[in-house]
Amino acid sequence: MSNDSLPPPTRKLPVLKTVTASYLALLYNVGLAARLLVLPLVLYFVTGLFVLSEASLSDIGQAALIFGFIVYGLVSIPMVTAWHRLVIMGHGHPDARLRFSLQRTEWHHLVCSIKLIAVLILAATLPAVAIAELLEGLLMAVAFAILFLVVMLAAIRLSLVLPAAAVGQPMALMESWRLTAGNTWRLVLIHFIIPLPLTLLFLIVVIFNVFTFTFNFNSHGSILLLIESLLNVLIMLITTSVSSWSYRVLVEGKEIVLPHERGVP
Repeated sequence: MSNDSLPPPTRKLPVLKTVTASYLALLYNVGLAARLLVLPLVLYFVTGLFVLSEASLSDIGQAALIFGFIVYGLVSIPMVTAWHRLVIMGHGHPDARLRFSLQRTEWHHLVCSIKLIAVLILAATLPAVAIAELLEGLLMAVAFAILFLVVMLAAIRLSLVLPAAAVGQPMALMESWRLTAGNTWRLVLIHFIIPLPLTLLFLIVVIFNVFTFTFNFNSHGSILLLIESLLNVLIMLITTSVSSWSYRVLVEGKEIVLPHERGVP
């Protein structure tokens, strides 16, 4: 058998390097990130305030809440798409400019996002119905937890379609599944590690409030909500960096080069 007939070797995604590069992408582009984050941050915060103000959500309140999160999701699409292009293409590429607009790639990214969510919901519906009918109590809770983990795993394996859409390179869901083969545990570990520092920071703030004040969520809730809103959009941006670096490595075959490795102080 000739070497030409052999399948290409599976590319390996470096765990710690991907996590580090995802945080550095934010730290090296704080000003650019701030421009993109401001509108999603405001919308997330305002929607959260609406939840805090409603002791019991009426039908109108529920509709307003759903509408708020839909708008938040739509506004986040240009931010996420722009960040994908920045990480994948680099600062020097003319198409990597950060813009807050809805153009062809943004709409394509939105369509891919909806398609991915729909596939995950459809795949989970039948098992969820079976679990609810056949199990109860602790067994049902465990089964739903396992189902949730399986769905999250599938979402991670299929997520390469999003950075592909952002750079104008359409990709089928099954192609993303194929390209992420051999990197499942790496991707899961990366997505587990990524939110930990910011989540820990939020917990520290909550604990500080508990021990330094007579904790009253009505009085301190807006402050915590603002912190939560900021951490939420930051985690979204850093997670976007993860899928962008994954695209560079697993699709484009490029290595992740950290700043100190290319001589940048």
